[in-house]
Amino acid sequence: GQVVEYRVFATNTDETTLPEESVSVNGPVPESSTYVDGSSTPSSEEVRTEFSLDGETFSEAPETTEGPTAYRAVRWTLLTPLEPGQEEQFTYRVTIN
Repeated sequence: GQVVEYRVFATNTDETTLPEESVSVNGPVPESSTYVDGSSTPSSEEVRTEFSLDGETFSEAPETTEGPTAYRAVRWTLLTPLEPGQEEQFTYRVTIN
């Protein structure tokens, strides 16, 4: 029943800029946990947030009768370039079953 917050960092350690939509970050939702609805870094003009029911296929709002509690993973895709040395943080929460 405890809530765990995951903080995932993406840092461009290269000397070149990474183009828009070339950086995706995945955060798994472990089998022994349930995604907390609305807890992830939201979509914006800079990032697209998507969810997966199977950990492999992602969409912005997968259809399921169980709602967000069925999510097995979260994915963020940067819609802007990631400059050298730039770091982006993404968060989400799960409840331990």
